[in-house]
Amino acid sequence: MTTRASRVMVAGTTYAEITGLLRFARTLALTQKREILLLGLITVPENESLSTGTRPAQALRQQLEALTRQKGGHSTVHVAHHPW
Repeated sequence: MTTRASRVMVAGTTYAEITGLLRFARTLALTQKREILLLGLITVPENESLSTGTRPAQALRQQLEALTRQKGGHSTVHVAHHPW
């Protein structure tokens, strides 16, 4: 049986929103010996192509990757019409 690492996920639509939750998430992750996953969510209106979220997603991804290099953890960004 393979054991998967447990993670504390921090999800948000902006860098400020995610970093605002990061201190709490780091404390939780350290006390429970878990990794942190930063999840950026880019919302695109239904009447627009998902490709319109490419630039905002790239910008947020770069910010989150820089943050995970400094603080540890993993990051990913999703673009969707209804991310939540």
